[in-house]
This record gives sequence, structure tokens and C-alpha cells, in this order.
Amino acid sequence: MNPVAFTPEELQQLKASFKYVESNSKQAADIFYGHLFDIAPDLKPLFAHTDMRDQRQKFFSALRVMIGSIQQPHLLVPAMTQLGKRHAKYGVRPEMFQKVGGALMMTLEEILGELWTAEVEEAWIRTYTYLADIAAATLAPEGH
Repeated sequence: MNPVAFTPEELQQLKASFKYVESNSKQAADIFYGHLFDIAPDLKPLFAHTDMRDQRQKFFSALRVMIGSIQQPHLLVPAMTQLGKRHAKYGVRPEMFQKVGGALMMTLEEILGELWTAEVEEAWIRTYTYLADIAAATLAPEGH
């Protein structure tokens, strides 16, 4: 899987938008999980025994690693592979990543407001698609 190719401007926009969202991380995480459970109520049972405060921290910690190493596939691919394997144990299926991506894009748009430009959206879609494809590949049944 080839890494996402960004222009310096796109990379700067991606990182700046994440920094802004991260500065509002509690609100962003609450919005994200609200959107996720609205879009996919079937995912809520996966979090039944989860401390959501801890989950919010894990979510942003994972995003921080992903965005920070987006141009370093030697670091990113193993991290995303581990994330996928860990989530497989919770019953996550590859098709669930699309719902998570939808909730993430809705959250970013809501938090970023007028900073959510077409260019920023495109950078996030490309980034999330790349990351989700790596993680989802670890969930695919053997032989597929």
C-alpha cells in the first residue's frame, strides 16, 4: 500500500487542522462518538464495557500518531496493522471503517467550521482512506 502523497501545503493544512481539533479534543471526541452512534447504532455494543473517558484519550492518541507519522510508512503501517489486529479482537469488521470515517468527517467539519475547506476535506478523506485500508486489511478473512 503506497503512502498518501501530499504537497507541502496539503500536509501543513492536515496537521494544522488536526492541531485545532486536538485543542478541542474533549468536545471533538464527544461529537465524534455521538455521530458514530447516530450513524451506526449497531456499533454501540462494542463500547458497552468501555470507559469512554479513556476511549476519548485513546482515540486522540491514535490520531496524533497517525497524523504525526503520515509521511513515515515504516512507522505508520506497523501501528495501523496493530490497531487493526487489536480491533479485530473487539469484533470490528472491515465495513465498519466506512461508518467511522463518516463520523470522523462530520466531526471535523463541525469542529473546524469555516476552516473545513474543500482542500482540508480532501486531505482528510485521503488520509483516513489510507489508514482505514491498512487497518481493515488485517481484519479480512484469510485467503481474501
